[in-house]
Amino acid sequence: MHPIRPSVALTLRRVPLFNDLSEAELLLIGEQLTVHSYDAGEIVFSEGQVCRELLIVKEGSVKILKTAPSGRSIHCIDLAYTSGRGENHSGT
Repeated sequence: MHPIRPSVALTLRRVPLFNDLSEAELLLIGEQLTVHSYDAGEIVFSEGQVCRELLIVKEGSVKILKTAPSGRSIHCIDLAYTSGRGENHSGT
């Protein structure tokens, strides 16, 4: 069994869903991961699209928007990774 990459293990460990998993369990999940990088302002997926992945913010931040019936974008929340811990920042 190969050791899980430290950065992957740390990223998974900070997600509450994975807190209690063993190194072996993290390895199984880590082997299935695909890492994506996005440019600032890039759309990851849009409202109404089916998302079949669990998305984890490893670094940087993600802005969550909702489209109003008028077509206007409403800022809901920012999800950010800072100081080694994932943080949620409420949007206004």
